[in-house]
Amino acid sequence: MPKKKARATRSKGNRKIEAQPKPQVTKTEKKKTFALNKEVLMLLGVLVVILFVIGIKSYSSGDDVTSLSDSMAKIGDNVSIRYAGRYLDGTLFDTNIVGLPEKEGLNGFNVRDSTFDFVIGKGQAIPGMEIAVVGMKIGDHKRVTIEPKDAYGTRVESAQYRWPSTIIRNRAAHVGRSLLVDARVFAQMLGSDLKNSTFLEGQTIHADWTNVDYYVEKVTGTNVQLRIDVDEGDTIYLPNTAWNSTVTWMNSSMFIVRQNPVLSDVASTQWGDYAVTEVGVHNYTLSTMLSVGDKLMVNNKYGTIKSIDAENVTFDANHPLAGETLVFDIDMVDIKRPIYG
Repeated sequence: MPKKKARATRSKGNRKIEAQPKPQVTKTEKKKTFALNKEVLMLLGVLVVILFVIGIKSYSSGDDVTSLSDSMAKIGDNVSIRYAGRYLDGTLFDTNIVGLPEKEGLNGFNVRDSTFDFVIGKGQAIPGMEIAVVGMKIGDHKRVTIEPKDAYGTRVESAQYRWPSTIIRNRAAHVGRSLLVDARVFAQMLGSDLKNSTFLEGQTIHADWTNVDYYVEKVTGTNVQLRIDVDEGDTIYLPNTAWNSTVTWMNSSMFIVRQNPVLSDVASTQWGDYAVTEVGVHNYTLSTMLSVGDKLMVNNKYGTIKSIDAENVTFDANHPLAGETLVFDIDMVDIKRPIYG
């Protein structure tokens, strides 16, 4: 019969204290405890993921909450305002307040019946406007005077360009017979039926748009060396012109044509389209088809035709309000703040 293990004792003063045996945990109970802990951890993990996904969706979808009426607008807020913009003399130049121009005796205003919404600090409004709305509450009204540097900038003279408003050209034009062109560009100019063709040396191609035969002299890589085949008396069309021309003289390297423009015909130039306004015996005159106030892109700058006189077209890439000190009346309609703002 095996011996029983003696219980350990320890003394405290004159008393002996018997140590209590540790409870025995079976393997089955250990497995149950581990499984329970594992399930709890998995549930906590799933809960964290759900909360994270909800947060990401709310943030990425731009969910926001409308601020309370006593909340002041700050950087990052999405604000909605009504405004009236005036020059220093009080003249109204822009507004989104319906009926205001009519009240001031102004007609022809295209008033947008909607608030101007922008996020403060994102550069979606002029700097002076962004500064002005900070600290405003819903229902607040404010009048601010904004200097050019915080509005549309100062005027820059170098942002103005001039080019001829009229061009006088000789009706006689000298044309070289040899051309080196990009094969793909030339194919596109010939028409879609030849766009994917391969050019061969010795090939002759007729171009309807010029009424000229082109002889392929040489093909090098993506380039094609062409010779224009014409005869005296042929009627052809020069590029960028709407009228025909007559071949009057030729040799092996060049030929001369006499252009036959008609009044109101249009020619494309480096400054846009020009119309024929006069035809003489030796010359013809082209005049710009642009008008004052036209908006276009010049040298990668968007601007407006400021003036046209007998000699020049003046293009201004400055903003129409550049150099102006402006006065704005602002009414705060709404303030929205991102959840994570």
